[in-house]
Formats: sequence, structure tokens, C-alpha cells
Amino acid sequence: YQRRVRGSSKKPKTKSAKSPASESTESRERTATLKTRSPTSVALKPPTTAERGRTSSLKMPSKSEKTPKHSSKKSDDGFSMKKLEKIFDKYKVLDPDDLESIGPKGIEKFCSDLGVSAEDVVVLVMSWHLNASEMGFYTKQEFLDGFKKLGCDSLESIKSKLSVFREELEDKNKLKEIYKFGFIFCKEDPEKKVIDIAIAEAMIGLILGDRPHIAKLRQFLLEQKSYKVVNMDQWASFLEFSRTVKEDFSDYDENAAWPTILDEFVEACKEGTLGNPTTAKEKKEDDDDDDY
Repeated sequence: YQRRVRGSSKKPKTKSAKSPASESTESRERTATLKTRSPTSVALKPPTTAERGRTSSLKMPSKSEKTPKHSSKKSDDGFSMKKLEKIFDKYKVLDPDDLESIGPKGIEKFCSDLGVSAEDVVVLVMSWHLNASEMGFYTKQEFLDGFKKLGCDSLESIKSKLSVFREELEDKNKLKEIYKFGFIFCKEDPEKKVIDIAIAEAMIGLILGDRPHIAKLRQFLLEQKSYKVVNMDQWASFLEFSRTVKEDFSDYDENAAWPTILDEFVEACKEGTLGNPTTAKEKKEDDDDDDY
């Protein structure tokens, strides 16, 4: 019995002897296998087209992939993004230096096709709806997002909005927003907090037109020599002044929180120096003498 048990016990397997030639071949195969699995060798080897296709699903999405793309399909309300993109493409090619935006030439042609001048105030209101960031340019995102919100995908539908844009200038709250946008829109540098006095004069005339005090205020801005730029507080005060102060200035309180530039404007109007540079110069000399 003991002999059977010992005889039936399993013995460890021993490797069969191999010839030197076979050992050398197997060693070379193992070495080649290890090399192909080396992280360094894989990293240095450029992937083939097939490998890129297999690994693309494992890559992190790029910045452009994260940005949602506009669907070219027609929506339930009949709006077609594809039609709107064709309009953008039609005008962007007129400014080949920047094919990602409609530039000055493209905007001029775009406005012409809409039947308005590029200098018409209605174009400023349209730019406000598009949330345009730079005067003379519409980026693709501004153009597509803005007109999508307006529900416009053709020149005809955009043209039909022009009358609405004009009416918005008569809305007190919207006018305030458009007027504020005008200051930001015409800044030559987004980082600057002021605009040139000549630009301010032109924009005030464009937006506020023939409202009370505006004609004289524009004249004053061009004639005066004390200010070369206008800041946002001064800009906002011009609109409020035209809305609240009587044309004879009888209710104007110089001790109120009006900026100094308006104090000087009212003084020029009351003393008759506005529009008479000689009188204004003489008065300034008299004031200087009084200081002595």
C-alpha cells in the first residue's frame, strides 16, 4: 500500500532538454515580443491611419469638438440654419483677409441688399441684436446666433425686421440699452474706457437724432476745447439730460450730480457763447483775468 501511494504521488515536471539552436530562437522571439510592448517604442512610433481610427474614441474632445455646432436642419418653425449660413458665406468672401467674419465691404453690400445705408441707425440696432463686438465686422457666431434669435434665415425676413428695429428706438428702455451699446460698439480698443469726442458727437447724432438739446450739445462738443474724450458716465448723462431737462434750462440744477461738461454746456447756451467762438474766447480770457 505504501509503495502504491508513493508510486502514485505526482512528481514535479522537468523541462525537456532543448538544443542550443532552439533555445537561441526562442530567446530572440521573446526579446522581439518585449520590444514591441515597450511604452517608449510605442510612443515614438507614429500611429498609422488605422490605429488613429481605433483610438479616436479614447481621446479627449478638442476645443472645437466641445463647441456645439449649429444644426443645418430646418426647425419646426420653418427656420433654416443652412439658408442663413449661405447668406453669411455670400458676404464674408468680399473681405478675403478674414473669412471668419463679414468685414466692412461685406457689411456695406449686405446693407445695400437690404435697402439701407450702412450708416443708418437701424444698422446699429441690428448690430445690437447680433451682439456685435466690433464696428464694421460680424463674426459667424454673432451673425448666426443673432438672426436665429430673430427667426430670420433670408434677406426678405431680415428686411422685414428693419421697421421693428426703428420702432425700438422709441421704446424708452430699449433706447437706453441701444444707446449704451453704441458707446461700447464704437470703442477702437475694447480695453479703453473712453471714446474720442468727435466719435461721441457723431454717435449721439446717430442715435438721439433731433431729441431735445441734442443739436446744441453736438455743436458744443465740437467747439469746446476742454475735453478730447468722453467716458461712460458722461455718455449716459447726455441721454438723461435730453429726457429730463427743459429746453430753456429752467429746471437745470447745477448743484445736482451732472458732470461738469454739462454745466459748461448749459452755461454756454445761457450766455450765448455757443456758436460764437470769438465770444467764447473773450469770456475765457475774462475768467482767466478774474483768477488773478
